[in-house]
Amino acid sequence: MTREDVLIEEGKYDERQKRLLEELANRTAFNFQQYVIEHAPGSGNILVSAGAGTGKTYSMISRIAFLCNRSADAIVDIVSDIAMVTFTNDAAKNMNSRLKKMFMNYFVLTSNQKYMHFIEDMGQIQISTIHKFAISLLKKECMCLGVGYDCQVTNETFDRRKLYHLYLDAYLVEKTERDPGFVHQMTIPSYRLEELLINFCDQLYNRSIDVKRLSMDELDHPIETMPYFNELIEKVVIKAEVEYANLIQERNMLSLRDCMIQLHGMVKDGKITGHRMKYKYVFVDEFQDTDDGQIETVLGLQKLFGERCRLFVVGDLKQSIYRFRGATLSAFDQVRASGSDWQCFTLNRNYRTDSRLLEKLHCVFFEMGKRMRLPYEEKDYLTSRLVKECEDAFLLRRVSIHGRDSVCFYDDLFKELEVQRDSIIQLGKLARMGKEERTIAILVRYNWQISNIVKEAEKRGIMVRTTEGGDLYRLQSTLDLYKLVMAITHPHNKVYLTNLIMSNYVSLHLNMSLLKTGDSAVKTEELIRVLDEYFMLSLGKRWSQLIAEFETKPVLVALREIYEATKPWRSVSGGQDVQLAYRVNYECLIEKILQKYAREYLTVSGVNDFLKINITTYQEEASRKSEHDAGDVEVICTTIHKAKGLEYGTVMLPYTGEDISDLRVKGLSVNVLGGKIYYSFSQGRQADYSEGYDVKAEMYEKECEETRILYVALTRAIRNIVWFEDLDSEVQTSWGSFLEVAG
Repeated sequence: MTREDVLIEEGKYDERQKRLLEELANRTAFNFQQYVIEHAPGSGNILVSAGAGTGKTYSMISRIAFLCNRSADAIVDIVSDIAMVTFTNDAAKNMNSRLKKMFMNYFVLTSNQKYMHFIEDMGQIQISTIHKFAISLLKKECMCLGVGYDCQVTNETFDRRKLYHLYLDAYLVEKTERDPGFVHQMTIPSYRLEELLINFCDQLYNRSIDVKRLSMDELDHPIETMPYFNELIEKVVIKAEVEYANLIQERNMLSLRDCMIQLHGMVKDGKITGHRMKYKYVFVDEFQDTDDGQIETVLGLQKLFGERCRLFVVGDLKQSIYRFRGATLSAFDQVRASGSDWQCFTLNRNYRTDSRLLEKLHCVFFEMGKRMRLPYEEKDYLTSRLVKECEDAFLLRRVSIHGRDSVCFYDDLFKELEVQRDSIIQLGKLARMGKEERTIAILVRYNWQISNIVKEAEKRGIMVRTTEGGDLYRLQSTLDLYKLVMAITHPHNKVYLTNLIMSNYVSLHLNMSLLKTGDSAVKTEELIRVLDEYFMLSLGKRWSQLIAEFETKPVLVALREIYEATKPWRSVSGGQDVQLAYRVNYECLIEKILQKYAREYLTVSGVNDFLKINITTYQEEASRKSEHDAGDVEVICTTIHKAKGLEYGTVMLPYTGEDISDLRVKGLSVNVLGGKIYYSFSQGRQADYSEGYDVKAEMYEKECEETRILYVALTRAIRNIVWFEDLDSEVQTSWGSFLEVAG
């Protein structure tokens, strides 16, 4: 938040300051590099290379402020004139929120009604992920795709997996009939093979490659351990994808999975009707994460939107960490070579990190650049005016560990965690700290590392939050609702009635020994009698009346009435925090049900099926955490990919001794080079590569990407970084080998 924002929110500005701020508001946005925002008056495209923490989002919304406030040709209709494309839903929400706040500040300063109109339009402005942007354009051209105007978007997997299963079964039957010994050639079970084929297809979709149109000539020779793999792609993958595409078309649906492929094809073939959209300005965030097809699509759309359309793209090649999605380091070169008029700017002033820490990190980054692993030169040095309350010894702290001894490793990890926690608590006594500054982030590469750390933390009674997976469908609030719905859908089943009575919705003690003996009908009658008495007291209705209401009322309304009347959270032991978490996650669960059945008629059986599937198949969904007290220190463990775009007071890197050139990552890896598809498959420490797979070149590319991932991890820190040196590691090329440069 800028000083001006604080003044506006607290009302602490005099008339002189107000006049100054009004003048600034009419000229451009507050406190930003004006040469980026104002220097290009709209005559050409703008490419901003923004280093970590330099305010790339702020540059985008500030550019919009300038376009809306300038004297000549100012934006009047932001809904029709502006589109903003991001790569995550969170980034889109953040941009929308910040734009709304900016316009509100302008209105407070100037009392100009146009800013209120802008605020009202924020609900309709095109700010979305690149896939949702593609969907919005495709819906306008739905007739060309063979679907109606009321088509829906789907990302479901059940029917798709079923088709893979059917085609794979047919293939295995055919092969076995021809060669009874074929089953012995299979190195993995059929269910695992099915997952492998879907994974292969998804990796190609991630690179905007249309699997349905895949030619067998594009595939490299199969790997030695699975000589039949290319045949599987032809007879299972392609056939399943073609049939699935036809299936969803018949259902009047568009697939979120291949929407970018469809849009790229329509732009390339000139099937997009340009007159439907006349955006004057298209903003693209995280441009380094785009693949070749997406770049071609954006440039093609610019031409279709008209001669007046200008692009404003922001990114940082040093943070390009989505190679598995087809992103390359050539994104900026491609747009500069497109023949359009481009003005290029570089931002190196960092507004996040302590300047002393940046000096140390510069040594690390410069060494990476010197080894040709990171696109970093002296000119890329990030500068800052920030000096946090942190001792020099804590800025970039090395902790030596023995990685081979897991017990000692976790002892050292959690001991250091306590050191950092205590330090933040002490610093909080000296100065006010924001939520991010009070957060310790343990950043790792893989989900299994998160799982191990979180499990070990639970054993030690240490609270570590994670953004990976989730326990929503294992929480008591979910299980209680499931028991209620099961009893409603089976109102005379004594097992389900018993479960409901013992749940937090009723929470009555039953004499189980009496229920084990006697006539079944009599026991059921007794259970219903108990429910009758309970619900007459809480709702004024008998059990049969309550069941009947689900035939006349919307199911969620009926469930809500029971929830509010019985107050199940009050029966949960553990204090107010536990009860609050129960209520928060009940609401979270209802939101998930609403999302699932947003366009379908919801029945109590539908709710029952939804809960049954997610609970019994151990689905991972993040639960909702209650807010921490202002002075609390939060510990989060997440992958570096998930942490991108975020910031934390302290960053801890526990795994820095691994070989960053190691290609033997478990599972399937697909690469595309020169129009040819290469792949490898690893089990344990053994790896098998298709014939044309260039192992040496791939090792180099992996090293480069891993250094960029390390760059992202290090630049998340506001105050300090802790990295763990593995004394047992003999690896020559690791994150630790780069971090040693800083001492």
